[in-house]
Amino acid sequence: MSYPETTRDDIEQNESMDILVRVESVTEVENDSFDLKATLVDKSGKQFGLTVFAGDGDSYTLKPDQWYVLRNASGNVYNQNPELRSNFGKMTVEQVQRPSPDFAPIVRTETDRRESQSGGVLALDIETLATESEADIDLGNSEHVELLCVALGYRPDPDAPAETTVLFRDSPHPESEVELVEAVCEWIERRDPSTLVTYMGRDFDIEHLRNRPRLAGAATNPFEDLLETVEYRDIDRGAKLTHVADVEPTHWDIYDHSLNPTAWRVEQGKSGSALSSPEIDGGDVPYFGERYLELCERGEDESVECRALREMIRRYVVGDVRPLFDLYEN
Repeated sequence: MSYPETTRDDIEQNESMDILVRVESVTEVENDSFDLKATLVDKSGKQFGLTVFAGDGDSYTLKPDQWYVLRNASGNVYNQNPELRSNFGKMTVEQVQRPSPDFAPIVRTETDRRESQSGGVLALDIETLATESEADIDLGNSEHVELLCVALGYRPDPDAPAETTVLFRDSPHPESEVELVEAVCEWIERRDPSTLVTYMGRDFDIEHLRNRPRLAGAATNPFEDLLETVEYRDIDRGAKLTHVADVEPTHWDIYDHSLNPTAWRVEQGKSGSALSSPEIDGGDVPYFGERYLELCERGEDESVECRALREMIRRYVVGDVRPLFDLYEN
């Protein structure tokens, strides 16, 4: 079979295209805006999203780690971040056999990962929402925070490019927090890493991933079982200066949203240039995240503001997880 040569770099706004992809993950959503979201990988190993909007005709079936040819998909480029849409139901989906390594040399399947000699390295970073006031919050107490999103990175070996994604909860309801942890575990299990790395995460990221599902009403927590399958490595505070200068900051003032961090930064005790700094820090994310979930709850998840907040948070948290590979290997 002859496969399309196009890649993510060929996506153009509102232009139809055919493309060969491997499905990374699939999330089925039942709301008035869309039916399905998927993360795809092109033949060169680059990730991007696919959105199937509600009412777009046929029900599309996609399975993780399977290859498909998408035809007549429509491009959507937001803040230089390209994705595909179902093109009012005109897109067709054809499952195909895995292409030869000559055609798709970088993309690895679950089988490739499991055959990897080392099992690979997983990097993880969480972002949270606050359930207590600035004056009363204890960030180490899982009753004072909720999970907003989890950034995940995977590198099968030191010579391979790192694969990253950010998984978000999609509503303020407790069950969405449980579903987020389940999605995190599924993403990790498909890659079967041998090592899990966090930055000072032993008392924060790991503890909240352990505790929050129970506090949100889950009967069991698959993250506990997952920890038994990996070697856990926590990078300590002394490594901080090694990577801060290498991470490009995320600026909140270039995204189209209705929030200004000054109000909550005053409550956080910041002053001077820190009050008006255009750079996001960890103390800003809970407020941006609360607004993001508010818009999701109102069914405005595809609004300009909601998409801007999601992309802004995604960019910020990926900037936290990418350096972990170099810190671990050095």
